[in-house]
Amino acid sequence: MAKHTKPSKSESSKQVERAREAHHSTSLSDVAVQMDLDNIPATQFTGYEEYKTEATILSVSFSKEKKEIAFIVDKTPAYAESGGQASDKGEVIIDEQSFKIKNIQKVGDYYVHVIESEDDFLNKGEKITISVEDSSRVNTARHHSVTHLLHKALKVVLGDHVKQAGSLVNENLTRFDFAHNAAVTKEEIAKIEELVNHKILENMPVSTDVMDIAEAKESGAVAMFGEKYGAKVRVLTMGDFSKEFCGGTHVKMTGDIGLFRIIGEEAISAGVRRITGVAGLAAYKYMKEEEKIVSDLSAKFKVPAKDVLSRVEKLQTSLSDLEREFANLKQSMAIGQVKELTSKVKEVAGIRYIAEKVDIQDMKGLKSASEDLLNRVGEAVIVLASVIDNKACFVSVVAKSLTQKGVSAGNIIKAVGQVTGSKGGGKADNAQAGGGTVLVPPGEFAIRGALTVAKGVELRGTFDWPHDTIRTGTILYVYGGRDNLNAPATVRLAAGSGACGFTVVYPEQKMDDVHPYPFFI
Repeated sequence: MAKHTKPSKSESSKQVERAREAHHSTSLSDVAVQMDLDNIPATQFTGYEEYKTEATILSVSFSKEKKEIAFIVDKTPAYAESGGQASDKGEVIIDEQSFKIKNIQKVGDYYVHVIESEDDFLNKGEKITISVEDSSRVNTARHHSVTHLLHKALKVVLGDHVKQAGSLVNENLTRFDFAHNAAVTKEEIAKIEELVNHKILENMPVSTDVMDIAEAKESGAVAMFGEKYGAKVRVLTMGDFSKEFCGGTHVKMTGDIGLFRIIGEEAISAGVRRITGVAGLAAYKYMKEEEKIVSDLSAKFKVPAKDVLSRVEKLQTSLSDLEREFANLKQSMAIGQVKELTSKVKEVAGIRYIAEKVDIQDMKGLKSASEDLLNRVGEAVIVLASVIDNKACFVSVVAKSLTQKGVSAGNIIKAVGQVTGSKGGGKADNAQAGGGTVLVPPGEFAIRGALTVAKGVELRGTFDWPHDTIRTGTILYVYGGRDNLNAPATVRLAAGSGACGFTVVYPEQKMDDVHPYPFFI
């Protein structure tokens, strides 16, 4: 056996310096490696039995830049993130002064704690008290214990092919990932949730045993996903229902969990599903929130809670009918606009065309109107523009006979894009585009209300340096909003829109009689 010798003073200083450099630049794992681990014993975890422990500092690292002290102790009740369970919340008492635990990680057999401090005051050998937050630990234990019940319930309801593929457990929820090739149905979710709650109500004892890994496997204990085990393992047993490897913190009886609700089920990758659930007080709060929603709907609809669903179904039917009527009305209005446009045919270079702005509120309707108009006027080029969802949209359709002569709707839309900045494309007989730039030429323009720039559109003027007597470029005279700071902005930008290149003038504003105006943009 190798004999450890006490390092010289200079060597000790080097180790301290290495620890500080590591803490300054890298992760806690690297910090721990530089903290002379070969010369200190492993940290004893006391959190299975107690929430508060008197401990001795074994090694310290201070980061002046991070304003943090990282330290290793001989024992701690604070759980470090492992097996999907989040780290404990807690505090460290040093000379009657309290410090919140900012972080705690397990590196090998050592627990590295981190507190915030601007001063390097903690010393090796110093006595401290470490305590964990009771409520957080209890709620985390509930969620961890119920995760084991959930795992077994999934196997019972869905089949033995179910295997854990990851997990997250904290005081607020449990998130469990598992191998399964289909979405879990509502009926299956109800069965899983009911089975878990049955096992909670049975109030089965929850026990732990430390045994050889071979013995544990022979006993039927299930190893957890992604975990590495040593020669000795901790086995968690819940009555005769569940038996799995686990080093986390748990309740004493399944009844301590209280209640379990599944609040989400989704796919996270091919062949892997995720169930999110809440237990104990979190489950109770979730149920109260659901209850409040039903209560509010009951009051809103003025019906008993049991009739809320039927009332919502009736409203959905009525809404569908209204949407259908609205669609028919839009179609009728579009047809009306198309009929009016048939008289606006123009001609250039022997090619008949119609280029007009219409009021049609969806792209499908705009395309339909363009095609209908083309059918009505015969051989022609049609270009229609409309503002849809606050966005400038363009559609072009070209008669087949004209496409054979080289006329292309796609080229027309590209030309429109060069002028308006809109983006799109299509084929020779039909194309579309959206967004773009509205160019405002040099000149003087009055704005007496509020102007909205449509989604994806840039309102662009021609800017020239203003002069007190000579005004050139695009000039906007603002008249609205005088003496009303809460009035709408003069120019309102929709998502993805912009405005630039303007000189803004408030003609009614006087140097000797200043009045407030709302924001310009």
